[in-house]
Amino acid sequence: MAAVSAAPVIRADLSEAHPRPSGAATEGEAHEVETDRHGMPIHPGKTLGEPVVVLKDVRKAYLLDGGASVDVLKGISLSLDTDPRDGTPSEFYPIREGEFVLLRGASGQGKTTLCNCIGAIDSVTGGSIELFGEVLDAKAADSERTLADLRLRKIGWVFQSFQLLGALSAFENVELPMSVLGELSKQERTARAKMLLAMVGLEDRISHLPSELSGGEQQRVAIARSLANAPRLMLLDEAVADLDTRNQVAVMNLLLRINLERKVTMIMVTHDPHLECYADRILYIRDGRIEAQQINAKQTPLDAEAHAAFLAAEG
Repeated sequence: MAAVSAAPVIRADLSEAHPRPSGAATEGEAHEVETDRHGMPIHPGKTLGEPVVVLKDVRKAYLLDGGASVDVLKGISLSLDTDPRDGTPSEFYPIREGEFVLLRGASGQGKTTLCNCIGAIDSVTGGSIELFGEVLDAKAADSERTLADLRLRKIGWVFQSFQLLGALSAFENVELPMSVLGELSKQERTARAKMLLAMVGLEDRISHLPSELSGGEQQRVAIARSLANAPRLMLLDEAVADLDTRNQVAVMNLLLRINLERKVTMIMVTHDPHLECYADRILYIRDGRIEAQQINAKQTPLDAEAHAAFLAAEG
């Protein structure tokens, strides 16, 4: 098998309460990564599928009043393309089916903008994004209808602020995407909504309004809603940032279970280094570029009590 040089690695400082998965690369280490017959790196502890997200020189600039512009994304690539200068493979390869990827970095570095572009909410200024083998084309005549259908069928979103509809019950919030898609009967929608709410541990809260639920419960409803139309890709923008420690761990453990059992690809924006243990791969974003990546040999859930004790001792 061929081998490629791994990208630079940044390692977070974790205590025993936050074990680094065995086999994870150490700071500054460059090691040889085996690749399969398609040229895709073989993950050390998990079988991954075909590329789901391919980025090529993705750039995004926003126009300001007065005609000036600000560059937010400055050439991000997740691709198997070789460098035309020396023929070496790209350090940062595509996001694959079943992979759990964290986008890490400080605020204002471009993480959410990148997530919005991948999710077809925002269009790129330059470069290209390929989802599920198709290049997104915001300039096509029927682009808005095509992109809306893509978002409805194949992408599930979970936001920091939950974004549940306040006048609808938990059940109705989860059922709504299925009603919009219009492919299931009322009986099928009811059964699926109840199944998803039971999966996130809210089978006894289906009639409650969002205002009658805790923050952790609202986020679990949002996760159930994101899975309503069986998406292939989940995008999570600071999905646990507004939760307390216990609920953060509960939601992250739920997401990990969904990723492992349902093979749903996940891309999560976060600035929290303590969540790195959940990911297959962490991409570090700085100043609109991918600065480095880390590959974990094993995804590791946190224990709520140990994590809370660690944070108390740390702070």
